[in-house]
Amino acid sequence: MVAPRVLGVVLAGGRGQRMGGADKGLLPWGDAAMVDAVLARLGPQVDALAIVANRNPEAYAQRGHPVWSDDQPQAFEGPLAGWRAALAWAQAWGAEWVQFSACDTPHLPTDLCLRLRHALGTAPAAYPQHNLGPEPAHALVAVAAAPALDEAWRMGERSLRGALQRLGAQSVAWHGGAGAFANCNAPDALGLRQASVQRGATAAFKRGSSA
Repeated sequence: MVAPRVLGVVLAGGRGQRMGGADKGLLPWGDAAMVDAVLARLGPQVDALAIVANRNPEAYAQRGHPVWSDDQPQAFEGPLAGWRAALAWAQAWGAEWVQFSACDTPHLPTDLCLRLRHALGTAPAAYPQHNLGPEPAHALVAVAAAPALDEAWRMGERSLRGALQRLGAQSVAWHGGAGAFANCNAPDALGLRQASVQRGATAAFKRGSSA
């Protein structure tokens, strides 16, 4: 296998507490699952894809991409644990960068990685920031930053935002607002977004029928 320069990693390792313990990535989204929507949008932006999941690895593996877990998957230690696992695997693959995304953001920007790479400068990481705040779960991180993140972890850091601050990451102004990063991490949010998807599909069908 040719080493991917940029590896795309979808984080799907959480407890799903606000979803009543459901595995968010496997919840229905249109005709597939929510993780499929994220993979479809992230895939063209990177050289290879992988998933970090602490539950249902067989179901995620059906997507045809490697599935990894945290060092202690039953502990559910948060997304930074997923970052560390992914960066370790990416390093073993020979990748240079990891573009992270969350499994519950099916409207992920299709130019996310490109815009972050252009804004990096000499920083080891970059992340989008819009009018409502930062989106650290969607950061582009250099594989070479793994030791610094491991050290931050040993010092008690568990926050993605805190980890990025320690790295001196570059924030990237994301004009167009927060909609592209809107997540479905609670039943009401999922229901509203599923309804929006259905309305869009129905409108597209009507346009095609009248053409």
